[in-house]
Amino acid sequence: MFAFALLSLPIALALAQSASSQCVAPRPLSLCCQELEPFSDDAYVWNDCGVYVSDESILVGTLCEAGVSCAAPTYEGFYNICCSGYMNCGSGTDGPIGLNCTGTEVTSE
Repeated sequence: MFAFALLSLPIALALAQSASSQCVAPRPLSLCCQELEPFSDDAYVWNDCGVYVSDESILVGTLCEAGVSCAAPTYEGFYNICCSGYMNCGSGTDGPIGLNCTGTEVTSE
């Protein structure tokens, strides 16, 4: 029984991840974020973290959760987004920070 449970755990985790992720290349990372704004809005913060981009109009997701089903009513008002990568920034203490993202606001309808 114990061996079966250990083998089932990786399968369950893989299924959960695929259920919460609808993202594909070039933006394979799925996040549920409170904010989705242009890089330029907080460029000074990202530059202090050593992150520079050639196009500051790309979108950044902040105050994010990974591996959740980003759906109403729990996440209403959040953004269900797909990103090309994570920003490695010390200010990311409130969850992962997505870089070069696209997505939509979560609504009840």
